[in-house]
Amino acid sequence: MKRLRLFFGIPLDEEVKGKIFNFLKKQGLFKKNYKWVARENYHITLKFLGEVEEKYLKELFEIGERVSYRFKEFTASTGEFSGFPTKKRARVFFLDLKDKSKFKEVFNELERELVKLNFEKESREYHPHITLARIKGFESLPDLNSLILDLKVEGFALYESILRSEGPLYKILRFFPFGREK
Repeated sequence: MKRLRLFFGIPLDEEVKGKIFNFLKKQGLFKKNYKWVARENYHITLKFLGEVEEKYLKELFEIGERVSYRFKEFTASTGEFSGFPTKKRARVFFLDLKDKSKFKEVFNELERELVKLNFEKESREYHPHITLARIKGFESLPDLNSLILDLKVEGFALYESILRSEGPLYKILRFFPFGREK
């Protein structure tokens, strides 16, 4: 049985991706020895599922449909640059979001549905963000001005992550728009 590396996430429009990329470029950050996320892969992860047998796709599509019906489109905005576990000792460099409440609501609904399919409940608190780079070891991140961009969140997607030597390829398997009637 074929296994796919899957996650639910919120795609960003090309204009937003371009503004983030250009901001980082102007700061001269791409010279840093980080493993940069490709511009086309910028997104907001909702729930990483890991390796999943292909036979579960139908059920995952149904979960996506059910959860997307429960929400209306919303707007959000980006904010500070930060890192995990902390900005002074980071392994992940990301662009944070100002108001996380709607993202957390969508995450919680997905989590509730996925647990019924025996997916493991997330042990850490959900922190929506846009990952920009991964760092070998730990590093103190540069101080950057906030980057305030408006996001129109129209739904979420089930992605397949295809690992390649030149970096992962994120392929949307299905998009689930918010606010449709059953």
